[in-house]
Amino acid sequence: MEPQKQEPQQPEKPEGQAERLADKLLHGAYQVSRYVEIVLAILIIVVVAVLVVRMIADLFAGGFAALEVQNFTAFLANVLALVIGIEFVLMLCKHTPEMLIEVLAFSIARELIVGHLQTWETLIGIGGIGLLFLVRKHLLLKQTERKQLDDTF
Repeated sequence: MEPQKQEPQQPEKPEGQAERLADKLLHGAYQVSRYVEIVLAILIIVVVAVLVVRMIADLFAGGFAALEVQNFTAFLANVLALVIGIEFVLMLCKHTPEMLIEVLAFSIARELIVGHLQTWETLIGIGGIGLLFLVRKHLLLKQTERKQLDDTF
């Protein structure tokens, strides 16, 4: 029995090494960006929590008798800004088109509610929210969810 001849292994091509290095660098950059997103999300949560506590303290310290329409509008603007901050954190944690649409809808709704816009600007905002819901319904929802939504309305 004759020993099998082993072909000498050819050294790996430089292109293959470069591709592996590029893949590792891309993977590393992705990991770093995910960690930065997590840190930013935690930072936003801390800021929102502090602002909520401060807002509640200011509300009770000022007394409810001092509430006027202008103060309520400012309070509502602040609350909606905090809600948008929370939605933004959810968007950072869960990368889905649905989350993006929710953040955009909340942002437009906040501007419509507290922005005191011109009539045409309000109509554009309402159209924008309607367009977001159409995109959500027809492009993002699964068939069963779409059927449930159709049955609801």
